[in-house]
Parts: sequence; C-alpha cells; structure tokens
Amino acid sequence: MKKNILFFALILFIANAECQNAFISLDTNQILIGDQVKMNITLQNPPDVPILFPLICDTCIPHLEIVSRGNTDTLLENGQITLRQQYTITGFDSGSFDIPSFVFYTADSETVAQTPAGILHINTIQVDTNQAIKDIKPPLKAPLTFKEIFPYLTGIIVLALIVSGIIWLIRRYSPKRKKASATPAKPLEPAEVIALRDLESLWQKKLCEKGHYKEFYSKLSLITRTYIFHRWDIPSLEMVTTEVCQALHSTPASDNDIHNVQHALEVADLVKFAKVQPLDNENKANYDYIVTFVKNTTPVSTPKDEK
Repeated sequence: MKKNILFFALILFIANAECQNAFISLDTNQILIGDQVKMNITLQNPPDVPILFPLICDTCIPHLEIVSRGNTDTLLENGQITLRQQYTITGFDSGSFDIPSFVFYTADSETVAQTPAGILHINTIQVDTNQAIKDIKPPLKAPLTFKEIFPYLTGIIVLALIVSGIIWLIRRYSPKRKKASATPAKPLEPAEVIALRDLESLWQKKLCEKGHYKEFYSKLSLITRTYIFHRWDIPSLEMVTTEVCQALHSTPASDNDIHNVQHALEVADLVKFAKVQPLDNENKANYDYIVTFVKNTTPVSTPKDEK
C-alpha cells in the first residue's frame, strides 16, 4: 500500500512538472561594458493554480544592474497561462556573470517552478596598442531649433519694445524738450520787422498761383503765431486758433484785427487739415489781414532826444 502511494505521488509530481515551464531568455549573452540587454522571465502554468511572480530587487543579480522593469503580461493559450515580465539590465565590469535562478511560489509559499540559471558575458572594447594615442573626441554640437530660440527671441523683442517706449516717453515729455520747443530764442530784431519781411518773402514766392495752398497757409500761420509770441510772449505756437484769439484780447490789438486774424488762421487750418482750396481773392485778403494786424500792433517809437 505504501509503495502504491509513493508511486502515485511520483506520477503526480512528474505530471505537474511537465505542465509547468519557467525559463529566462536574453536578447544576447554578449554585450560591451555599459550596453543594455533585455531579460525576459517566463512561466507557463495551469490556469487553476495561482502563482506569485518572483520579486527581483536591484541587487538580486550580482555585478549587474536593473535599469528598468516592465509590467507582468498574462497570456492564455492552449489551456495554459503564460506569465512574462521583461527587465532591462546592464553591467559596468567586464567578465562572465551568472544570472541566478528565480523561484515561483503559490499563495501558500509552496515552490511551483524555478528558472534555470543563465550567464551574461560583458566584454571591454578592444584597444589597438600599435596605433598612436588620440585626443578625446569633443562633444558634438547639436543645432539649435526654432522652438528653443523662440522664448529668447520673444523676450528680446518685448524688451526692445519696452526700452523704445521708455525712450519715446522721455523724449516726448522731457521738460527740456518741451521748454525748447515752446520757447524759441528771442530774435535780435523787432518782431514786426521779422514778420513783415517774412510775409513779403512769402508773397513773392507766389505759392497760391502754383497751387501750393497748404505750403502758403502753413507758413502764413507760422509767421503769425511767431509774431504773436515774440510780441507779447503768448505761447501761440502751442495753442489752437481759438486759444490764440482769446489770448489776443488781453493785448492792445483791436477787435477788428483780432477778428481778421482769427478768420485767416481758421482758413489756414481748413487748408492744412481739410485740404480746402480758397479762391484767389481770399488768399490775398487773408494775407492782407495779417500784414495789417502786424502794422497796427507795431509799437510807436518816440525819439529820446528832441533837438
């Protein structure tokens, strides 16, 4: 009876061993120092037997390092479950190194299967001692891509715009600039002498006869405003026409002259900004208005000594 029990136990063990198959496979068993190789651990087992896959730590394989480990894949085929897990290993010492056997257990810590041991050969790079020693090869320079340059390029453009804006604001609102533009230097000659001479020179150019209305009225307006500024220190160059005429009421100029000046300056504004073309008699009338205004506001000089 005892022999029969041992016989059946032996048959059961052999049958169980035949249905279980655990093994290790390497992509190659010959690598150079620092190279990596894929190691696959596979187990084929009946589906009704729960199996615990071996836990392989980083130091479980002497002289070798585990670079990465994949998930455990499960495949059912031909009534068998195939469990497979892939590891990436490497080594930095030359020589032949054993890959130990790994054991599969059941949930009750019973041994189910065991992989056979493997071996990995790590070789060094062959050095030809007959050749001359060469310098270390410098690092390769990778070309810059637009994606890498774009953040820096954007920053430079934004910075340039900010700096340009600051410079423009400083120049635009600088007190010195504003004072220089609003306060032209006082002439050595009387204001009326300069104004009448400039008016005569303007009329001699016959700009209106040539159709250059904008140039004629621009200069006529500038001569008038410059005379008002030099005559009474009114900042007429920075004022609009209505402000200039309001300021003239505080001067000895008559209401009629002020009215005529306002009319001439308003026509000048229309020609400059609205491209209006006055008639020939209007051009002469506006010119005469300014000449009369300058003459009527010229101060009367009295001799210092009467003989």
